[in-house]
Amino acid sequence: MRETFKAIDDREKLQYYEDPLESASITGDDSVMDASSSRAETKRPDGAADLWRVIALPIFNIAVTCVVIGLTIYVYQTADGQTTDLKLAGMNVPTILSLLMTIAKMFVAGGITYAISEYKWVRLQNDGGSLAMLDVYDACSRGLGGIARVASALRFDRVIVVTLLFQIGLMAMGPASQQILSTKSSVVCSRDDAYIWYTNYTSADLTSMKYSNTLQKLKGLEREYAAAYGYGQASRGFVTIPNYTCSQNSLNCTYDGVGGLATEAVCTPGDLKSEVVDVHTNNKTTIASYLGLSKNDSRSPPYVDVPQTFYHGSMLGRTHYDLANLTMPLYTNATYDPTLRRYFGEQKFVLVLSDEGNLSTYIPADKEPKVLICTLQTSYNVSNLVYRSEQIEIYNQTSVPLDLDYDLLSNNTYWKKANSLKTDYRAMNAYATQLTHMKLLVGNSAFFQQLAADWLIYGYNATNDGSAPVKFLRAMLHNTDLVSLYGIPNDPIFASKGSRCWVHLNMYDVNKVAYYAFALAFLVPLIWWVAVWIISLHQTNGISRGNSQIALLVTGFTPAVKHQLRGMSHAGQHVLFKKAKEIDVVFGEHRSTGHIAFGQPAELDPIRTKRESSSLS
Repeated sequence: MRETFKAIDDREKLQYYEDPLESASITGDDSVMDASSSRAETKRPDGAADLWRVIALPIFNIAVTCVVIGLTIYVYQTADGQTTDLKLAGMNVPTILSLLMTIAKMFVAGGITYAISEYKWVRLQNDGGSLAMLDVYDACSRGLGGIARVASALRFDRVIVVTLLFQIGLMAMGPASQQILSTKSSVVCSRDDAYIWYTNYTSADLTSMKYSNTLQKLKGLEREYAAAYGYGQASRGFVTIPNYTCSQNSLNCTYDGVGGLATEAVCTPGDLKSEVVDVHTNNKTTIASYLGLSKNDSRSPPYVDVPQTFYHGSMLGRTHYDLANLTMPLYTNATYDPTLRRYFGEQKFVLVLSDEGNLSTYIPADKEPKVLICTLQTSYNVSNLVYRSEQIEIYNQTSVPLDLDYDLLSNNTYWKKANSLKTDYRAMNAYATQLTHMKLLVGNSAFFQQLAADWLIYGYNATNDGSAPVKFLRAMLHNTDLVSLYGIPNDPIFASKGSRCWVHLNMYDVNKVAYYAFALAFLVPLIWWVAVWIISLHQTNGISRGNSQIALLVTGFTPAVKHQLRGMSHAGQHVLFKKAKEIDVVFGEHRSTGHIAFGQPAELDPIRTKRESSSLS
């Protein structure tokens, strides 16, 4: 055992005196030092080639970092306001940003490594410190993981503090790049791909005259069957849907300025003495007389069939039957025909209801029916239609009552010139619509009663509601007007553009200030590490040692430092690091040889800057 320890001790002595320069300094052999002096002179950069080798990679690092900053700004600018399916260089925007951030962090972190690796030599050269600082600075250039490894030896140092902050900041740059790339859903509207078809009441002649300009042909609307369909549809609780186009992905479609006629029955209470037209005798009579209610016969009271409709007494000579019996002229008379005036006037009818004033078909024998006297009135409505949530709604924008001029309507000479005058047909179409309503509501009692019965079952089931007749008439007239306007658009079919709005695909919404500040923030660590790197190189006479392990081995330790580390060559990094914290060193030149090494402050002189090579010759 004693021989083993002696062998180890001899081997350590051999290693310890292996360097001729160091052995000469210990033994005092000046001849050895003189012979080795020229070899010990530190090699410095010589000319442009050496300088270029030192600065080439850092300059490349700076250039790539600046390019990445510019590309990052470009990507944000390009993506702003575009849909999320945008691709740049074949990649989605988040992907290319992640790639750019990876490159930027890699090169900025590399630059910080350049600066720290050069600075550690200067730090120990100028101020000295524990030998463990070599590991501390090296670890700080390797991210937070490296810093955590040497946390126990960290001391306040401005460079280390700034490096730590930058390392933390680089970790946050990736998530921040995605956070700035926010998206939003936007509603876009255009007047394309949204149309509605309806009848233009202003320019189209919808009457049975159909541009013949012969008033004797005026019996109502040309397409009377459309009105009958509208009544039948309404009696079953349905409403005519306009003809329109609106894409399935639309949020809504709006059709503005749709003009149409709206007919209303304005009703007032009447009584059994109210006059009606007996179409069988073509005379006026009272309701009581017509229904046989004027007879005082309690043994066999008359059966009253309700509900019933009659032409009002003022309609004598103007009923549908009178218009149907008009004799057509042998030729078109261009002169004014005053006899036509008596066929034009206000359209009124009488509605006979049950004793409770509803649409019930039963009335007790000892009860009297209720009577309503109704007048048709027409307005011209301009409406907005909005389609949303798979249904369309109609909103009246303006409603103007039409004051029908019966003198003008009955002027055959005026309508003879109507085509050439580009006449406004609204009044004539409104009057023809009223005539058709009167024919369907009054001229056919069986049809009217069937409508009422269907409506009570399917459309409105409150048989005892006194307002039911008014609601019934409103529903019938309204839907029939819709059919005329939308259901079967007449010639010319008038298509109007609407406004279609849809939720656009998610779009990038990037804050300009945020992405400029984010991208340019990379300049802060860039400028910092470049400044530290340049200052460090100036302090080391332009010699770049960096993280070179060979440089550490070449410089080596002075005998005093080696002596403190005797017996630790087989120790691990943690043991060596702990020991190194206890040894204070400086980086300097050996006083006699000029060899640069780490040693005790008393052993070494400061490294002389810009030394002339002749100083040691």
